[in-house]
Amino acid sequence: MQDNSVHGKRLVFWLKFTLAVVAAEVLMVALAYGLFGEFFQSTEPASLQMSGSFFVLVLLIAMSAMVLVISVLISVVYWFLWLYRAVKNLRCLTTTTFSPWGAVICSIIPWVGQVLDYFILKDMRRAMEGVLQERGMNFAPIPMRFLNAWLIFTIASGILSFCGGSMTLTIVSSLFALVAYICAIKVVEMYVSQETVLLQNYQGEELRKKVDEVLREREIEKAASEVQAAMYEKAANDASSEPPPPPQNP
Repeated sequence: MQDNSVHGKRLVFWLKFTLAVVAAEVLMVALAYGLFGEFFQSTEPASLQMSGSFFVLVLLIAMSAMVLVISVLISVVYWFLWLYRAVKNLRCLTTTTFSPWGAVICSIIPWVGQVLDYFILKDMRRAMEGVLQERGMNFAPIPMRFLNAWLIFTIASGILSFCGGSMTLTIVSSLFALVAYICAIKVVEMYVSQETVLLQNYQGEELRKKVDEVLREREIEKAASEVQAAMYEKAANDASSEPPPPPQNP
């Protein structure tokens, strides 16, 4: 079992960071539309001249969009790194429906992968909590309502996005996607916490096994030394108790 806590913590950080960047960009777009709504709706050449504040706001929106793209890419990389090792670690202790590479391949499929992620995480939740219960460990279970909400809002967002066309449907679809994203962060964060607890328990068991092995080797060496000393002592006693040889006649 390998340490996956670094990947997990970095994944949660970048998922939250991406959410913060999205929120900031939405606020800036809303601010730009609220302050310069007439500019967007007007077609007169005089009104198309950018003011300094408008230019700065557009520049900030463009920069935040670049940061968002980079953040999403980093989150995706850490997602696959974490997912592969998380499933691989589980398979060291129990059985899972998805193999490490199978989980990654299913997750990477466009559109469909977002739905398959639900089944992958659900299977991981079942396997992880089963292992923790077998070991008698205290842990906070992942509520199924977060997983179910993740699936429902993901599917609803995809349907509305596919059937979209109006601004209202686009906004509702984006809100559904945001709720699904928040549920995904919550599920991953709780799973990483369980994974850390299991890793600590596993490392403790491995340390105890090594200590027991060292103690066992020392006991074997001690027993062997005692047996060897007893054999030497017995040989010495036998040699001293033997009668001297008779003298030879000249």
